[in-house]
Amino acid sequence: MEGLLIAALRAQLDPLLPSGPTWCSFPGPRVICLHLSGAPDLIIDLDPKAPHLRPGTAPGPARTPFQQMLEARLRGPLVATAQPQLDRVLILRFDAGQGFVSSPPVELVLELVGQRANALVLDQAGVVRGALRQTSSARLGAPYAPLPAQDKADPRAQDVDRIAQKLLATGLPPERSIVQALDGFGLILASAACRLAQVSGQELTPESARQLAEAVQAIAHKPQLALESGVDDILEALERHYAQVAEQARLAELRHQVRRGLEQEIKLLHAKLADCQRTRSSAAEAATYQRYGDLLLACAHLYQPGTTSLT
Repeated sequence: MEGLLIAALRAQLDPLLPSGPTWCSFPGPRVICLHLSGAPDLIIDLDPKAPHLRPGTAPGPARTPFQQMLEARLRGPLVATAQPQLDRVLILRFDAGQGFVSSPPVELVLELVGQRANALVLDQAGVVRGALRQTSSARLGAPYAPLPAQDKADPRAQDVDRIAQKLLATGLPPERSIVQALDGFGLILASAACRLAQVSGQELTPESARQLAEAVQAIAHKPQLALESGVDDILEALERHYAQVAEQARLAELRHQVRRGLEQEIKLLHAKLADCQRTRSSAAEAATYQRYGDLLLACAHLYQPGTTSLT
């Protein structure tokens, strides 16, 4: 999930905070559903292929030790969110949970960074108390080490001319120049900007760079419009977009299963065809061996027991 989309989600979520008490469900081993009283429920999908946040709700029990820990610790209201620059990182701050067994305040850090997607629970001192994946920067009992900051310009704070200069300075094709020069942009939003500016695949010139910069600026202020759904509300846009992504993934998996089944069937048919060809070849030789047999029977009176050859 791209940094600008996370920022747009925060802009719509933050005015609704603090939420009421929180509880969790877990539709899958890498999926967390946060039920936020008074705020939209959020599904956190940490699939390395496409980690993202989207509104929605789904049932499911805690399947892993990390999910069991989330179930026990994330009980208080969500009081604030944070995002380092426009990185693909979202920090959710939860207050203490009340009840028969109280839970202390915690932070849930979501690193939505592709193959390295992770979720971590930090205590008030910033120490890692739980992690979906333990890594060198996410060790239990050690202080949390944030992902390295990226030295990129915030496109929301740049004018068109400045953005165009930065894009030209990279010397890269349009999509890559956006991702390289500007914070918060990934391939989804960069591709959308190129389509909007009609410069995708072209070498940047001063004129095309300015057209691209205008598209970039428009998307930077309303990234939800770049999603396939094309709706203004970020929550609805994310829900529709990732529903389409999930449907495409489902269809791709079905195609893979069908292709694998067909390949196995073709392999079996090739083996059967080879057996048929061998059988036909043997049948063609049968008449020859039949004649040999008839000849041997006709000459049986010419050889004695123990004879190994007959001319």
